[in-house]
Amino acid sequence: MWRENSLLPFITKINAKARRYGLLGLCIAMAIVILLMIVTNGVLWVQQNALHKMMGPFFVHTVDWQDVSYVFPQQFLIKNLTLAPDNAPEQPFVLVPWVEVNFSLTALFFQGKLRFSHIVFHHPQLRTLEDFPLLQKDITNIYERFRHAPPKKLRLVVQEASLGVSEDIQSTPLFDVQLDIHGESILAKGRTAAFGGISRHQGESLEFIFSLDSSQPNMRLVFLEVKGDPLYVNLWGSVNKDVLSFNGFSFLQSVEKKESRTNKSQSGFVRQMNGFLARYGPPQGLDDLSKIEHYILDINGRVRVLSNRIQVEHSEFVVDGIPVQMTGHFAMQPFQFTDVNIVTFPAYSKVAWARNIQKINAHVNGRLAQDQWQSQGRVQVAFSEQSAPYFSSQTLTVDFDDLNVDCSLPPSIGISLAQMKSSFNNTHDQLLIRDFYALIRPQSPQELLVEFSSPFYGGFLEGDIVMDTEPMPFKVSSSVRLKDADASSIEKIFMKTQTPNVDGRLHAEVSLQTLPKQEVQGALRLEEGTVAHAEILDWFSTYFAIPSLKKLDFEQFSLEFAWEGGKKHFSNIHLESPDVDMKGFFKVGNRNLVSSKFSLIFPRKIMEESDRLNPLLKRLDPYRDPLTFDFQLSGKLNRMNLLWNSSDLKTEIQHVVPRFMQRRIERKIAETL
Repeated sequence: MWRENSLLPFITKINAKARRYGLLGLCIAMAIVILLMIVTNGVLWVQQNALHKMMGPFFVHTVDWQDVSYVFPQQFLIKNLTLAPDNAPEQPFVLVPWVEVNFSLTALFFQGKLRFSHIVFHHPQLRTLEDFPLLQKDITNIYERFRHAPPKKLRLVVQEASLGVSEDIQSTPLFDVQLDIHGESILAKGRTAAFGGISRHQGESLEFIFSLDSSQPNMRLVFLEVKGDPLYVNLWGSVNKDVLSFNGFSFLQSVEKKESRTNKSQSGFVRQMNGFLARYGPPQGLDDLSKIEHYILDINGRVRVLSNRIQVEHSEFVVDGIPVQMTGHFAMQPFQFTDVNIVTFPAYSKVAWARNIQKINAHVNGRLAQDQWQSQGRVQVAFSEQSAPYFSSQTLTVDFDDLNVDCSLPPSIGISLAQMKSSFNNTHDQLLIRDFYALIRPQSPQELLVEFSSPFYGGFLEGDIVMDTEPMPFKVSSSVRLKDADASSIEKIFMKTQTPNVDGRLHAEVSLQTLPKQEVQGALRLEEGTVAHAEILDWFSTYFAIPSLKKLDFEQFSLEFAWEGGKKHFSNIHLESPDVDMKGFFKVGNRNLVSSKFSLIFPRKIMEESDRLNPLLKRLDPYRDPLTFDFQLSGKLNRMNLLWNSSDLKTEIQHVVPRFMQRRIERKIAETL
């Protein structure tokens, strides 16, 4: 009879031998691996100079590393890889803590060739952004070598690279890139985010993908896509040596896809940036621009990438229907831009107020010095003919010097301006602002506060602006205060006439709000001043021969104003003077319809200066002092009607003055107003 347990001793003996031989084989294999690693690493250590010579042709600058080691079966590890200028090898501008280099075993054993298949750069760091041109030379050199002898298959991976390393890792911009090289084709994809968004997974990132084809003499940019929420960019073009030509378009989020993806505990600005950087595909229905919140179309440009700068030879595009053109030079060492010209035509905008501007031409130079941005330039604005009722000038030129943006005060930002000149209609009269300073700082999770101040024509200008970053566009409310300024200097700039009409000390307060509706309110006050050559006073002075009205001294002139949409209200108008007082209001409503009442109050002694009025005054009540004339304006703004309102004085005058004389006086007053 078969007995199972009769084989147990035999099987046990075989298993014991197998375990011994298996353990022995494992030990031999481990010994071979260890020996192989020791021998290979020893060879690598001995052949350091040969490795430098092998890698040297791929780099323009000095390449070095702390250690190279072999890891079984098909990997090399490079520790602390550095790139440094030839004249300063001890000051590297690039540091890569770890580099993994994978090679193909089959190519090594069957072809006798060391063929790299996968290279990973871990946490590469560029010392400063100004060193980027140095790195660019090495990248260009490596690319040219790959282009003339393209590998059949190679993957390059850059993980958590930082450009312009900051001491605060949370504020260091990071990016990831993966390049797949297949002969003459390159496919790259990656993502980038500021404030440590990649490594610490704080929110989503801006993602990009592009494809290059180097099979032709002019390398072709097959496509470049940048995706975010709500951003989508699509470009294509070609590269001829150092010239990049491109076309494309860009959209912001479709209205149909608008949704809240933000964390309410974050600030409004951070929530908007995170939403902006979140990925999603291109908007649906690209042929219907009404569904697009903002868009950039017809992008056409040509850029020359030189060793020390980027030259934008030609660039034009359409932003929300507004044509824009730009040219200029951008340098990276140090980072600065020179001769940058931007021309735009807001008259084509779908925003009503922007259509009042025919053209804007800006010329700017600037540079980044440590944590400060310094610039100077000129901005020229040409207003359209439709803006005439709102602007007294057709052209505005603004020159600014030493505009400094200070970012060394986190979380606040300081802005200073040494000087800004604004001239109107190409005249020599200029609005001059010196020593302007503003401080931008977070006020609450969703609010930014801007406080500014500046000397202003013998007085002082100050104010504050509060921006609510939660809605889009931003809600803005501001308050501006002017104290004790020289009115004659300001009036000479803004009034069309070259002869000063007003003198005195000017005080003003203005407040502005953009949402839920645009409103401007304020008040101004002139103290201890004079007014000369005012048309209505000149006419009274000439027609009735009253010399005192040629130049009128006043104690105070004040008014309040409010603008809302097309409505304009001037209320509590009051001129206090020993020679004449004026009180009233002036309103412009819908369809430019005017509603106004005002009174001119003359002391009797002023009226008695006139030989023409003396016969009339003798026939009036001798105890009537002062004499009050009440008027009313109505009708369209450009053709107002004047009515001399009924009063006891008018009734009394009507008995002694012919009617044709009354009509002549009313008509002349209407013409002067």
